[in-house]
Amino acid sequence: MQMLLSHFGHDATAAYSGPVALALLAQGTPRGVIIDLSTPGMDGFELARCIKPADLRCSSHCFTP
Repeated sequence: MQMLLSHFGHDATAAYSGPVALALLAQGTPRGVIIDLSTPGMDGFELARCIKPADLRCSSHCFTP
């Protein structure tokens, strides 16, 4: 997904686990987040629950099977 988004001119960063994603989100607020439901270390639903209380104000969450 990161390569596809980058190919179309988007600045995309990938995190390969839930805890890494939270660390990256703490560094800055992205315009959108794509979350895999089977993220290692923390499932996608748990990651989304962590993002909301952190008030990161991401404009979108997309869940992929």
